[in-house]
Amino acid sequence: MSSNDLPRLTWDMSQPFLYDFNDPDSQFVMFDRRLDGCAVLSFSKPMCEESGFATASGRLVPARVCSFTVDGKPMCWLALRLSGLLCEYGQTAEIQISGYQDTEGNVMEPVTLTVKAREKAAPLPRYAEHEKIALEAARDGIVLMKNERDALPLRPGTVNLFGSGMYAFRLSAVGAGKITPRYAVGLMEAARGESAYTLNEELCEYFRWTDAVPPAQLLVRARERSDTAILVLSRPSGENTDNSTCPGQARLTPEEEALLTAARQGFEKLVVILNVGYPMELDSVEKYSVDALLYCGFGGMLGGMALMDVLTGRVNPSGRLTDTWPVRYTDNPVSRNFLRLAVGVRVFPPTVRYGSTPSMKKIFMWGTGILRPFPKLRKAATPLATAFPTRALSGNARSWPLTGIRCVFAFR
Repeated sequence: MSSNDLPRLTWDMSQPFLYDFNDPDSQFVMFDRRLDGCAVLSFSKPMCEESGFATASGRLVPARVCSFTVDGKPMCWLALRLSGLLCEYGQTAEIQISGYQDTEGNVMEPVTLTVKAREKAAPLPRYAEHEKIALEAARDGIVLMKNERDALPLRPGTVNLFGSGMYAFRLSAVGAGKITPRYAVGLMEAARGESAYTLNEELCEYFRWTDAVPPAQLLVRARERSDTAILVLSRPSGENTDNSTCPGQARLTPEEEALLTAARQGFEKLVVILNVGYPMELDSVEKYSVDALLYCGFGGMLGGMALMDVLTGRVNPSGRLTDTWPVRYTDNPVSRNFLRLAVGVRVFPPTVRYGSTPSMKKIFMWGTGILRPFPKLRKAATPLATAFPTRALSGNARSWPLTGIRCVFAFR
């Protein structure tokens, strides 16, 4: 068989593949959520999904073959997870790709792909006012959903970030919600730019490739530097493909559950950051006694700076939820009759309302947002105007249970 008949990647291997770690998701995530944080290259032929591997500096690079039909045309792609591999501006790496086999049993010739992180772009003075507005909007949209035992703001010192979500910190969605700013500042870059705070780089290095619980001695050293653990939960979001209740989407993965267990047992305070574009199941907040829960959503080009402004207490969080978040998806009455896409049928059970069962009483209601000023900003903060008045609602909202929920409806 000639080399022309062998399967190949259609990318020109003489050219580097550019990757933006501040924008980890390609538009292909709209077709398959498993492509989050990946560079996506097309194959010339249909391929076997269970074949081949990729390595960089002798280490396996998470990779998978994905097949789709787009506009009636079958397509086959190779997805290489680069979040964690490239995390510095201008950084390059070489990925050796081999062993991939087409559906006829032909194996592609090994190739080396050069991947390069985009160069850092500098702010332009003529856009300073625009960027000031972008930063203010990102700050205003951050929602403090829970804060007990003064877990926030963080005391000056070391910041212990947990989870690979720090390397896939998202500033926008995919599809029509995607943005292409002149430059962007994610969470890790913003944290490294702080003068009174220092990232625990040992933890950061560990979580480049994994969400597994760190070795015991690494946890001990992290605890000696700070009594607070911060887990970053990040999820892609966009049009075309609904998010599911699978682990890694609306639900936590087993690895994330294990991280929460280890962080709760090893640290005095536990903070969870929700870098997501949709409601998640939050039964873990009570299960693991999370001290602070912060929803930052997708903050745009300066989302990382805005988040650090809130974490450090320079800015009081003032956002409110625009959706009601049930603690579990099945607590949402709509889950009983939502179209089951896998089988294409609808199920219409007896009507279920919020509050009709004990488990449904634990919700984060729309408008939720703790506006109580952080301790060290209390004098400068805008005073809270009013608590939630029942009479201000109409219709079915009167019957929604509010016990134990901090709800504030003082929209600006």
